[in-house]
Amino acid sequence: MTRRGRIFQFLLAVLGKLPMAANRSLGRGLGRLFRRLPNRTREVARRNIEQCFPDLSSKEREALSQETMTQIGYGFLELPLFWRRTPDQTLSLISKIHGKPVFDAALAEGRGMLLAAPHLGAWELLCQYLSTRGECSFLYREAKDPGISEVITAGRERLGAEMVLAGASGVRRLFKATKEGRIVGILPDQQPKGGQGEFAPFFGHQTLTMVLYSKLAQRSPAPLILAFAERLSGGRTFDLHFVAGDPAIRDPDLAVSLTALNAQIESMVRTCPAQYQWGYKRFSIRPEGEPKFY
Repeated sequence: MTRRGRIFQFLLAVLGKLPMAANRSLGRGLGRLFRRLPNRTREVARRNIEQCFPDLSSKEREALSQETMTQIGYGFLELPLFWRRTPDQTLSLISKIHGKPVFDAALAEGRGMLLAAPHLGAWELLCQYLSTRGECSFLYREAKDPGISEVITAGRERLGAEMVLAGASGVRRLFKATKEGRIVGILPDQQPKGGQGEFAPFFGHQTLTMVLYSKLAQRSPAPLILAFAERLSGGRTFDLHFVAGDPAIRDPDLAVSLTALNAQIESMVRTCPAQYQWGYKRFSIRPEGEPKFY
């Protein structure tokens, strides 16, 4: 393991022993640093929020940006809660599961599931929960440092999930996993590389969107589900949300499919907008002829 990987592993072990109140306090403190110190994440979040919420006043947009930084702080500090505590301790953080009948019915069909989980709220907790409900295969992108990637993968796989590295072989594995009746999880709002996606509307902007989820939906009869984990009570508890995917996502026309997918993701984001990954350059690749976003 690399030196950075060992440091990351050590920090997780230490932070995992802290009581919940101390963990959340550190998360808020980290959020304050993001708010007060110049950094790219803060500036990207401000730009994204400015462009995606034009109906808000400047004061409201700044308040949303500030709260987003707090949520980012929570997100970093909650990893030890999900990866270092016992499964019972981790799952006890879930307060309520909205749409559970929809999820249970999809699972009961026995045809697996195609689950889209945007970068909203505590998606790592969602991963842990899903791993207790069935055999799972989750697509991921490897971290730049292989040691850190090793630690992250171990945390996500600790309850039995299979992590599938993005790439040609990973895509083939996901298609096979759907035939095996597994829960296949994809983060559908990562910006693909140029030439590997299609543009579709998202928060009023033509946005390069990955086509993998749509193509899986076109080829597999597995039920379509979208989900996220919402932080509550200052990040001390969480609600899970499951909704059935729009049937239009299966449309053979990718423009129709991706528009439906992005519309559902946008609707979910609007329920707790500060918990979305606004610090990510989601709109950096623009349609031909459009000016740079950042």
